[in-house]
Amino acid sequence: MEYEQATHSDLDAIKDLLKSYGLPTGDFKHHLINFIVAKQSNEIIGVGGYEACKEYALLRSFAVKTSHKNLGVAEEIFNLVKEQAINSGVKGFYLLTDTAIKYFERFEFCECSRDNAPESIRKTKQFSGLCPDTATMMYKTLSA
Repeated sequence: MEYEQATHSDLDAIKDLLKSYGLPTGDFKHHLINFIVAKQSNEIIGVGGYEACKEYALLRSFAVKTSHKNLGVAEEIFNLVKEQAINSGVKGFYLLTDTAIKYFERFEFCECSRDNAPESIRKTKQFSGLCPDTATMMYKTLSA
């Protein structure tokens, strides 16, 4: 398994993987610099990234092919994305989810009110329209 920075040549495969889970694909390419992909035999089997929002970031677009679940792929992607965010000065991650609350609690994310999200997070396309209002917001403080 190889983990690397996502590139423009990965766009179609990332989009297909995100679509397979019903995740938004409308604007992830604008934040590709903050995305990590997992590859096996040159095939993308996992992806995850974040959208930088000043001192915070919106964690987004985490998906792993069903054939590679429970192998630690998402956890490794998360750790690499987290390291990159910390090195970029991000103080905390927010995320929106309909289905992965229990999963992200493993990484010490806590549920929080959407009303308390910083303005920079509320202005994202994910927050303002791509994710449903019913999605749960979660937060995690980042530290080196």
